[in-house]
Amino acid sequence: MTANKKRGLGRGLDALFKDEESNYFLDENIKRSDSSTKTANTLSISKLQPGKYQPRQHFNKENLTQLADSIKTHGILQPILVRPIGDDKFEIIAGERRWRASQLAKLHDIPVVIREMNDEDALEIALIENLHRSDLTALEEADGYIRLINEFSYSQENLAKKLGKSRSHIANTMRLTKLPNPIKTMLNEDKISVGHARALLSIPEDKSINLAKDIVKKSLSVRDVEKIINNKPPKANISKPVQRTSKDADVLALEKDLSNMLGMKTELETNGKKGKLIINYSDLDQLDDVLAKLSLRK
Repeated sequence: MTANKKRGLGRGLDALFKDEESNYFLDENIKRSDSSTKTANTLSISKLQPGKYQPRQHFNKENLTQLADSIKTHGILQPILVRPIGDDKFEIIAGERRWRASQLAKLHDIPVVIREMNDEDALEIALIENLHRSDLTALEEADGYIRLINEFSYSQENLAKKLGKSRSHIANTMRLTKLPNPIKTMLNEDKISVGHARALLSIPEDKSINLAKDIVKKSLSVRDVEKIINNKPPKANISKPVQRTSKDADVLALEKDLSNMLGMKTELETNGKKGKLIINYSDLDQLDDVLAKLSLRK
């Protein structure tokens, strides 16, 4: 792979759409681009199929339903990137979530950008785009980094620069793949945080699984876990069960969307018009990441 090719990857689909997107209408009257390799069209949903290089393994049903409602009202605000695969069929490279939501919205045709590309390009674009959109779980993100490094000869340092993340974030995220499967399941199900998971990596597998169960059962904080690992058990009487007030569905949905966008647990506390947004981070690397995503730090 040439250096010039890699240089544009970090920009995700924005780089692919930059020259054309200003010419799009966001409805059925999509203009064709002048480029022979990138064309804007509408295609029947039935002609599209999921990409074999899609890094996302989980599609939240509630979020898909919300997106479908938005599509019914506003339409699809960005075309789906596809490549032709023969027999009048097209493979989705980026935008599978929009395609799935469009089916729920009962659309027949959707806007697409058709681009000829080989398997290598398809894999890179799918991984980079999902990583930039923060659509992946921590483990999906880790798998994406590993595939980019193993299959495209990236170094951790180079990958960090391309994605605008710290090298330590890349390394620490990749280490999550070494977790025992039961802990991976807990992490994917949001029963434990990334901070918990990183702490558990420092102890033997059998002990880490037992401690992970205690985290869930006793609602242990990351600091509690670190104290236990360092043979300094937390005081038994310090924490009392928290009386949680019920939150309406809209607040819970916003919390979920914010957590997915930032890649860490967020909470909304509201009493009507006023409230607080709480972002939980486990270390300075995560704080750097959220500040970068909020454009407070370059």
